[in-house]
Amino acid sequence: MRYLVTGGSGYLGTHLVYQLFASENEVVVFDDLSGHLNTKFPSPIKQIHGSIANPKDLAGLSNFGPFDGVFHLAAKKSVTESLSDPDMYWKVNKDGTANVLNLCSKFGIKRIVATSSAAVYGASTGPNLIDENDSVNPTNTYGETKAAAEVLINAASSSGEISSLLLRSFNLAGATKPEFFDKQGENVLPIIMRSIAEGLRFEIFGGSFETPDGTCVRDYVNVSDVADAHIKAMEYLMLSDIGIQDTANIASGEGVSVKELVGLISRIIGKDLEYLIGDLRPGDAAYSIGSNLKAMDIFNWMPSRGIAAIIEETASAYGLKFGM
Repeated sequence: MRYLVTGGSGYLGTHLVYQLFASENEVVVFDDLSGHLNTKFPSPIKQIHGSIANPKDLAGLSNFGPFDGVFHLAAKKSVTESLSDPDMYWKVNKDGTANVLNLCSKFGIKRIVATSSAAVYGASTGPNLIDENDSVNPTNTYGETKAAAEVLINAASSSGEISSLLLRSFNLAGATKPEFFDKQGENVLPIIMRSIAEGLRFEIFGGSFETPDGTCVRDYVNVSDVADAHIKAMEYLMLSDIGIQDTANIASGEGVSVKELVGLISRIIGKDLEYLIGDLRPGDAAYSIGSNLKAMDIFNWMPSRGIAAIIEETASAYGLKFGM
């Protein structure tokens, strides 16, 4: 199979591309290299520089097809940045998705697996698992743009032009190799690891949430498992009629609070972490834990790595030794 992977040089994209390549697929990576990682792949994997926000850049892919399917990962993903520069987020995440769908129509590509986000659900105040039937009610620009992109993809599927699966990923973490890890990420694990590496106290954003220990609870899913979910989703589409459209959470189904995470990291690296309680960040929910039952049902996916393995992989990416 020959696949196009937009955003393939990023954190998730790198893991996905190498997994596809290992299975003897032909892979074309399309990326504007605006992220932190910007992986350089071996020569059999073709890398094309360009932005999904620029239709002319996408048109240049005509020389590298035909494609059996598209993995659409390219997006801006910082909640903080989305609030300060919303126009860029709408241009890339929404308009860029429209451009990718136009590319599919022009090139006759009939299958797309798109990375969405748990951010489309918005705030959750209770510990109940979020499932795909819960309302879409994003609380920040990033979530709004991802929800808008979902609408565009679903509309294309409803028209019978394409088959699609939207994967609402929860908190990606871990890495198969240290060089595949986004060390500048804004999620809590890279923030903690940077604090340890730099000898700084870790700041917990908010200690008064209505959770057992006052800190927010999140669902962490290994990035390799997320890449595997994308591949299984595409395999499902390949066996289905054109016009299929569906949405699935990619989650562990388990919640870990920030204080629990600090405790786990302390035990794994053998060193007590110092932390302070800071102010709440705008838009942070008390809970965000996803049900993964639908992904299991539709394309037989389930996570294979737990939080301990995720922490060990992340610590290794920062050169931290265990039991020090």
